[in-house]
Amino acid sequence: MKTMNAKIFFFAIVIIFSISGYAQELNLDQILDKYYKAMALDKFQKINTVLMSGTTIQNDAMPLKVYKMRPDFFLMEFDVQDITAYQAYDGKTGWMTAPWTGNNAPQIMNEDRLKDVKNRADFDGLLYNFKQKGHSLYLNGTEKIENKEAYKIKIIRKDGGSEFLYIDKENFYIIKRLSYRNIRGQEITVETYYSEYKIIEGIPFAFSTTTYFGGQLYSSSQYDSIQLNAEIDTHIFQMKK
Repeated sequence: MKTMNAKIFFFAIVIIFSISGYAQELNLDQILDKYYKAMALDKFQKINTVLMSGTTIQNDAMPLKVYKMRPDFFLMEFDVQDITAYQAYDGKTGWMTAPWTGNNAPQIMNEDRLKDVKNRADFDGLLYNFKQKGHSLYLNGTEKIENKEAYKIKIIRKDGGSEFLYIDKENFYIIKRLSYRNIRGQEITVETYYSEYKIIEGIPFAFSTTTYFGGQLYSSSQYDSIQLNAEIDTHIFQMKK
């Protein structure tokens, strides 16, 4: 009789913990709500510009600046052998320079690169107001990212492309982005990892990013400072002549 009672007690404990664990699983809306709060997006709505300064390493260490302005202006500038290169989106046109090719003239981005820079230019990020932007979101379970459990969210973008964002289950920060690029007719997986989050005026920002193309290390960036609501002239986003 004691053995039977012990078995019943054991199975009851198992069921209780199973139900408890199940109840703690979050649905997509709950995850997004926690993400919005963790990222202080209510405060972020009062921010109109972000200026990030640091260093990027791509074979060599290069000074790096990233300018973002509402609603969708973006400019990244970095020095290549003392010559400044640009990647930008002015709200309509994506353009870039590639001085390492021997040609310093600005050029229009191809369609694949344009899609990527437009997504990076989204000031609030793809997850905020995603329905109004025409994107669809799906929760694809969880996955371990560098020893951290993360929610895996699939995004079907308005432009027809897809990507995944991984949100840390503990602090609800984005710790990885998985996207795809078409390079010379071949689809390449692009993985970007975000770390070293620091709070600036109550808002968390990742101060370190590492990017892999097709599983190979492509670049790593470390930011020294992030300024909010800095004065930025909109002309810097326009294609240079």
